[in-house]
Amino acid sequence: KVWSVLFFLVWIVASLSGGAYSEGLINFLMAMFLAVGMIAVITFGRPKYGKVLAQRAEEGLGTNVDVAKAILVITCTPVFIAYLGASFVNQRVRIIRRALRASMCPGQPLSIENDIVVKYNVDSYNSTMRKPKQDGWQDLWLTEITSEQLEAARGWEISKLIVWAIFLGIFFMVCFVFIGQFTTLLLSWVISVTADLNLAVITLCMILVGLTMFLLPPVPGLPVYVAAGIVLVPSASRSLGLFFATAYTCVVCLIMKLTACALQQKVIGESMSHWVSVRQAVNINSDFMRTFKLVLSDEGVSAEKVALLIGGPDWPTSVNCGLMRLPLIPILLGTLPIIFVIVPTVTTGTFMYLSQLPEDDDGKETYPWADTMTTFSMALSSGIQTVTFLFAATTIENALSKRKADLSKIPIDEEVRDADERDKAQNEAYLRITKWKILPMWTKIVLVLALFNMICSCYIVQFFGERCFTTYRVTYTIEEHLDGNALNLVKTDGWISLTMFSLSCILISIFQLWAKREASYSCGFERNSEYFMMC
Repeated sequence: KVWSVLFFLVWIVASLSGGAYSEGLINFLMAMFLAVGMIAVITFGRPKYGKVLAQRAEEGLGTNVDVAKAILVITCTPVFIAYLGASFVNQRVRIIRRALRASMCPGQPLSIENDIVVKYNVDSYNSTMRKPKQDGWQDLWLTEITSEQLEAARGWEISKLIVWAIFLGIFFMVCFVFIGQFTTLLLSWVISVTADLNLAVITLCMILVGLTMFLLPPVPGLPVYVAAGIVLVPSASRSLGLFFATAYTCVVCLIMKLTACALQQKVIGESMSHWVSVRQAVNINSDFMRTFKLVLSDEGVSAEKVALLIGGPDWPTSVNCGLMRLPLIPILLGTLPIIFVIVPTVTTGTFMYLSQLPEDDDGKETYPWADTMTTFSMALSSGIQTVTFLFAATTIENALSKRKADLSKIPIDEEVRDADERDKAQNEAYLRITKWKILPMWTKIVLVLALFNMICSCYIVQFFGERCFTTYRVTYTIEEHLDGNALNLVKTDGWISLTMFSLSCILISIFQLWAKREASYSCGFERNSEYFMMC
């Protein structure tokens, strides 16, 4: 649940990017990841607590421990490199001090600070003893504690963590660049094009554009609702007034959302439900997916069902409903409370429009409170969605623990289970072939370069965002703020970051293709060997 919350917060921040109010949250999330990484390095480096906390963390995270390690890799590798440098300097200083003391006081025993290591019983957590440092510590390049940490890290599946870290970097870049920046650019273009059209044409254009955006897997709904508030409200207010224009826009957004849900579920989800590979890809036999189906199959419209339908990302939720062949009408009824997210988000767009109105004859802003209300309404909408997501995560967790009997009645997809069994040998071969110790040198170089480029790309975008992209909001226009060229959105540093991101994607694709080919070859060779042995 913890990792789901973290990824959902990233998705929420990407949604907020459409209104250009996400910088603070982005920096907070990145600072949180870095702080967790530094605290982990510092704390785990203390012998008194390191192994105990590491063991407790692995017990608590279970199968997600590799995800945690991958997050540390993608966010804290530069910090860890600096830590290794400090350890190296520390070790050199200690050796120099020892040499100086030996030269000044020959024949006298030397006492070295911190020349002890704390030992303890992991089971009791309170049994400690002290012993001198290991002989030969002065021959180490790094301090003894750092050397022990590196030795412990040898047990990590390095290649697997690098691959995971690169995929997490891809997720980050997709959210904050391709969704946050380019979605904003597209919606601003729609706003400028439809500004002088009549209400009926604008409404039709907004519905078509909104449905197109909804049908794209990574695009969240919040930027679409914000754009609708900016596009439709000004046009509708001429004949309906501001209040009823906002209400009209909310109704249009609700219709657009329900239509998108129906298309995602029936056209995309159910049409792909016949493909075993797709059902296998979403892990449809997992406890999570079967619990998801169990809750949504309940009769009526419950709070738990509503939380699942409106709390998660738009596209995956509706498509998964189609893959599970759930009835459409109950799903749409359970989606109706999305209006409580739509209303504050549409009013965000309305307030953004009001804040851009020209000053009156006295030089005063027409709506001086619009900027404040923009921030408040956006925070309200994202807060509602975050609460529903947390409730949905709790619903899944409670159903897993309290409805085991009902969960056992959900049938297992036999075709997917058979496919999993067929792929089991190849997956095991993949894991065996990609172990770091036996990888060919060129594949190690490919992985390290891919990770290096991905980390640099993410760090450049995060910490030098103003040098990567021109500040651009949904209310801006390409002609006025980008000199008529949409490519001016990306600055030089931004192109460097995108180039490094593309290079990382190419390199990891090369590694994946090689690994899968080798795994397939290994499985085929093993099957042929078994056949000849039987003969």
